[in-house]
Amino acid sequence: MSIVDDKNGRELRRHRDTMTVIGVAIILFGFWSVIKAVMYIYFTPVEELTGIDDDPETMMLVLVLGCIIIAILLLTDLLLRVYIGRRAIKAGKRRSVEKPGIKALAVLLIFNVISLASDIPNLFNGGDDFLDTLVTSAVDLTSVVMIAEMLYAAIRIRKILEERHAD
Repeated sequence: MSIVDDKNGRELRRHRDTMTVIGVAIILFGFWSVIKAVMYIYFTPVEELTGIDDDPETMMLVLVLGCIIIAILLLTDLLLRVYIGRRAIKAGKRRSVEKPGIKALAVLLIFNVISLASDIPNLFNGGDDFLDTLVTSAVDLTSVVMIAEMLYAAIRIRKILEERHAD
């Protein structure tokens, strides 16, 4: 075994471990998103959620439709994260040499960047929810960094395996 093979072997193991750990973290972030949204809806007054305070029928209609839309978006986000996370875990444990859903990972990255960008104006408006917005922004930024790290690890794994097969 040459020094290059040993170095590539260590790098391959390191990137596979990264894929496994980040795969689990992405799944956990999906569950955190669902919990956070449910808590927000539960603890926010109905008038604030709907923006309507004079017509109870309209308020309930807006609330129900809003909850349905939010539930669909949350379920989509959770399923996307579980899909990406499971593929990353498989790739990390050598059960698969496929890409960990690069297109799905790109979609998730776009969602997270949009979420992070939407939080930035709220940080500077001086509202009561500054701390909540700061924590949400930190979580979104962490998620963006994790996704970028996963993309890098997936690309490096593929290149190392291609180099091994070329020899």
